[in-house]
Amino acid sequence: EVFAKERYPSAIQCAKCHQKIYDEWRASGHAYAAISPMFTRFEQKVAELTRGTAGTFCLRCHAPVATQTDFPRDAAIFDGPAVFREGITCIACHRVVERYGRVNGERRIETGSDYD
Repeated sequence: EVFAKERYPSAIQCAKCHQKIYDEWRASGHAYAAISPMFTRFEQKVAELTRGTAGTFCLRCHAPVATQTDFPRDAAIFDGPAVFREGITCIACHRVVERYGRVNGERRIETGSDYD
């Protein structure tokens, strides 16, 4: 039902069935990975120092849904859906179906049923 409505559902939708896990996540560093002032400043500095050649290197882990949907790196994350701001949200881990090994945090988030 969750994936029938959204390709990339927000963690708040998962909370309906997993409230305790949601409560633990929302107080974690994972929940704030994309909007942490420390991260955003660091990521901005890396982009400046590399003249943009770092691309989505940091964002792949810190904002995986935004990266997966090709949200522009220079756009404000608050202009996108709420799930972008959730950082390492539920589906960032639970919908990865391909093992990548050690490759700079790149993951492919796949959509499907709740039971996949």
